[in-house]
Amino acid sequence: MPLLIAAVAALAAAAVGVVLVAYVLAWRVIRPGLHTYWDEYTFLPSDMGVPYETVRFTTPDNLQLVAWLMRRPESTATIIVGSGYRDRKTSLLPVAASLWRQGFNVFLLDFRNQGSSMMDSVQTMGWREIGDMLTALGEVAQRLPNTRIGAMGWSMGAVVGLFAAARDQRIAAVVADSAYAVQTHVIAYNFTQATHLPAFPFVPLAELFIYWRAGYRPGSVRTEDVVSSIAPRPLLFIHGEHDDMCPVEDAYRLHARAREPKELWISPRAKHVGVYFADPDAYVRRVGAFFRQHLLVSVSTQDQ
Repeated sequence: MPLLIAAVAALAAAAVGVVLVAYVLAWRVIRPGLHTYWDEYTFLPSDMGVPYETVRFTTPDNLQLVAWLMRRPESTATIIVGSGYRDRKTSLLPVAASLWRQGFNVFLLDFRNQGSSMMDSVQTMGWREIGDMLTALGEVAQRLPNTRIGAMGWSMGAVVGLFAAARDQRIAAVVADSAYAVQTHVIAYNFTQATHLPAFPFVPLAELFIYWRAGYRPGSVRTEDVVSSIAPRPLLFIHGEHDDMCPVEDAYRLHARAREPKELWISPRAKHVGVYFADPDAYVRRVGAFFRQHLLVSVSTQDQ
């Protein structure tokens, strides 16, 4: 009997440990952001010689988002740019400034829980943020009528851009840098990398906690299931071969699932969202050339 009691106690303790680890994992995924002074101590487009205006607009669930609009009055194309999970728009300011110099309007966005935008009750790592991108799309279309719109993002921002393009035909081209194929898979990958524990049973249980608290299942955020519906609009997938947060295999999977026209650029030296930093000049040249080819369509061509 004492051995049986000890065994039951050990199993109960193990079960409690599993539940606790899964709950902590879920909380780390969805815990809301916090505004800090770093949101104010930041570079501005004007620091890079780029004129801009601050745009504030409201999502359907009543959160105010903030973006920087960098106008080129002569341009017929606009690129909406979004950053990654727990990041802010200033991370992509050098890329945005370069695209502006190449002749594009740029709408550089803080998603909810980022930078100057309002905090939400939870983070969803690319689920609720799809609505933010679609709201930004409507804002751009209202402010810049008849513009052709592209989307570009890093990490979570890349996923959001792909989902938004699948839902709204107004997005004419997408550059997706370091996108994940399935949200559950990237959560599991980072969990096992950090803890050296197996994904099961922790990640499935964490998904239940996330659904209970945030109202969505990470396993349903499957970028690989929507990319084929974006065609015939073009896609450029970018990824670092040594990405240690979102495996490069995800880029191959997304590219394989997408239909033409599509491009894949794998940088042999880069980690997560590191392709730009491996060679900034090559990066902005290739991204700019992609958008020039697919967005800067002449008026006569559009009328045909």
